[in-house]
Amino acid sequence: MEDLPNVTQCSTRIGRSLWKSLQVMKQNVAPMLQEQYGIEFKHFVLLGFVEEGKIYPTNLSGCMSVGPSQVSRMIEEVQKLGLLERQLDSEDSRRVKLHLTAKGEEVLQQARDLMHGIIAQALQGFPTQYLEMFTYGMEKLTDALEDIQTPGDKA
Repeated sequence: MEDLPNVTQCSTRIGRSLWKSLQVMKQNVAPMLQEQYGIEFKHFVLLGFVEEGKIYPTNLSGCMSVGPSQVSRMIEEVQKLGLLERQLDSEDSRRVKLHLTAKGEEVLQQARDLMHGIIAQALQGFPTQYLEMFTYGMEKLTDALEDIQTPGDKA
């Protein structure tokens, strides 16, 4: 019978792997995004969330796990690049809705194609069954982490 891996050991390995993956992406992909599209990785993430329907700054703050002032700065940066526009909410004039401009949609799609290409290249050697298991595992881990109440969360 095969021994199951120790949860603490797996947790450590997963944490290190996630950290290293993010660092490699920052080092390799971020310069490409900047050079080819004039955006930073955080801008790429923000544009993707807006496209998915996170059209209010408060929504972005929550799903990006950054403070409202950071989101405001990012929105301003992306707006200055002509990729995003703000509009008053027709149902509540106290709220501002965010929308991608045509240029924003184009840059997001091109940056997404770049990201997909890099990730696809990294995953090329994975057998299909492992790729499916890996993807499922990452999705489940993300869902579980989102459900955890941390000491700073309000109950």
